[in-house]
Amino acid sequence: MAFVKFSRGLLSTYKSLSRKDPDTLYLVYESNESTSGSLYLGTKLISSVTNPSSMSLNNLTDVVISGELEDGMLL
Repeated sequence: MAFVKFSRGLLSTYKSLSRKDPDTLYLVYESNESTSGSLYLGTKLISSVTNPSSMSLNNLTDVVISGELEDGMLL
């Protein structure tokens, strides 16, 4: 089973990575003053505030849930 890691930082740092881990969620900001950004799973853009039409939850596949979900829980 693979675990998804989470990393956040500046777009310039994300772009400079020689390899984007396909099991890592990257929350990327334009600048340190930004209050919102883009979300990538590896190199796949999941959501972007600058381009909301790019959002694609289809890029999130093979999600494994352990345990039971109760009413009102967020996934």
